[in-house]
Amino acid sequence: MVRVQAGRLRTKLAEYYGSEGAEDSILVEMPKGNYLLTFHPRSPGATREQTGSHDVPVPAEQWPAFS
Repeated sequence: MVRVQAGRLRTKLAEYYGSEGAEDSILVEMPKGNYLLTFHPRSPGATREQTGSHDVPVPAEQWPAFS
């Protein structure tokens, strides 16, 4: 059950960042093979390949504070 839901979340994240979230300053991913979310900073207009986001996750201490 968890694996199915994780796959659905990955699909939804890809859809979001491929459309309305394309300009977001933070990229949220759940890499295949684990169930932990990773957060990556992005420059405005940068693609995933340009930021190298899949290589450098942001430590939790550096996550932005949301209110």
